[in-house]
Amino acid sequence: MFEQSSQIQMILVDDDDEFRQPVKSYLTRNGFAVQEASTVQQLLTIQQYFTADIVVLDLNLPGESGLSILQELSQTPNLSIVIASARTGPADRVLGLSLGADYYLEKPIDLKELEVVSRKLGERVKHCYLDTENTWIFDANEWTLTSPENEKVNLSATEYTIVAELSSGPGEPVSREHLLNCLDRFKSVGHERTLDVLISRLRKKFYDTKSPLPLRSARGIGYIFPDVKVRGRIRKLSN
Repeated sequence: MFEQSSQIQMILVDDDDEFRQPVKSYLTRNGFAVQEASTVQQLLTIQQYFTADIVVLDLNLPGESGLSILQELSQTPNLSIVIASARTGPADRVLGLSLGADYYLEKPIDLKELEVVSRKLGERVKHCYLDTENTWIFDANEWTLTSPENEKVNLSATEYTIVAELSSGPGEPVSREHLLNCLDRFKSVGHERTLDVLISRLRKKFYDTKSPLPLRSARGIGYIFPDVKVRGRIRKLSN
């Protein structure tokens, strides 16, 4: 079984220290693991090493606004979004929810309400993880691929790219041409390392494990990875 921490992990995104710090303190005392960000760029940086269950997002941020990143965040697997904003009009609430937020809190927020909402959303995310115990897990933050028996291997940059593309639509074939185009950014790969060789090396990493890698060839098309779930934020790598 894939082990997932029972602690709810959160990124709190707000440029107001007087709001952010008391909220973090309250949630930390009540058992949450909280990372802080004051800009969208800081949020994206944190997501590279911290797999959040929930993002609490202000809309009025310096530089890139919270609204600009909201739809992208909503497409991140197993991530819930709570908006905490001083924008109190119904149009803002409707817009935020339509772009993918799970909940909208108006400032000044009630900390107990935020805690209750976050616990409910966190339980839902954890339940999704439990449902993946018979599937493979691609952790895009840790660069690992884990079998249903919790056998974990580290991925190289080229392997990460292949698994990321195959994980974008589990069970759907990904063409060889598309995979080769994605690998083209690694200038060192060249022709001596063909796609087939890279796939073969990835499979070999699981030869001595209980679960062979269920990566199948789709004749005349490419490859299929039918049983994979994604954790974290997938990054586009370059050489």
